[in-house]
Amino acid sequence: MPFPRLVSALAACLLVLHLQARGTNEAGAWIRQIATTDADVHAIPFGFLIESVTGHRVLAFDPTNAVDAEVSRRVGQALERVLLLMNGTNSPLRAVKRINEASRFFENAIRDELNTFEGIGCTVPATEEGRMQRSGYPDLRLVHRASGRVFFLDPKLRGPKTRASSLRTFYYEPRFATNKVLDDAVHLLVGIEHDGAAAGKWTFTRWELVDLSSLKLELKAEFQASNRDLYQPATIIGRSPEPDENKTDAPQPERP
Repeated sequence: MPFPRLVSALAACLLVLHLQARGTNEAGAWIRQIATTDADVHAIPFGFLIESVTGHRVLAFDPTNAVDAEVSRRVGQALERVLLLMNGTNSPLRAVKRINEASRFFENAIRDELNTFEGIGCTVPATEEGRMQRSGYPDLRLVHRASGRVFFLDPKLRGPKTRASSLRTFYYEPRFATNKVLDDAVHLLVGIEHDGAAAGKWTFTRWELVDLSSLKLELKAEFQASNRDLYQPATIIGRSPEPDENKTDAPQPERP
């Protein structure tokens, strides 16, 4: 089982930060250990990860359970309505330029459609601090009011012929302050496929509802930086000359 390696990799990274904050030279030794050890961990059960971080269990979807069956049926009906809306001539996506920007429209539409069903409530989940937060997993929290059973729903858009792609399409960042998993719950992902047409002209062709309780994840240990981190005034030591609009003695291209 990969759990000891997972704990070792995470512990090493946390210890590096702790030692660095204390100003000790021991941090270098731990960095070398991370660099020389296979810190990548494969086949981490999603349920184990969620419970380890949040203390809440990932419940398996049970098709024989009346509540689960009702919720999956309602989600399916909502998705059919949403696809009709998004494929219509008055779709809000006709003005969207990038497919990545379409996700929030789907989240809003799915939430609104689910809230039309009696006995079901769907909201954006709150964090540990009580803030409503759109970013981060999961996107939606659905409650079956009569039973109190909770379902988390995470819509994902995908292009044509990408269903079997090995590129990363789902990730989870364990953050205590921004944690939105505050219940034992069924975790569902909605995969929505489009035809890959030009911006604003997409047709959404089908959807699939996925139970995440048996999902296996990978942990990749890496150190990273953004462009904002890279291009700081203190780090830039040279750049191309700024254009001078008043300069007239620049060499002119020869005319044939």
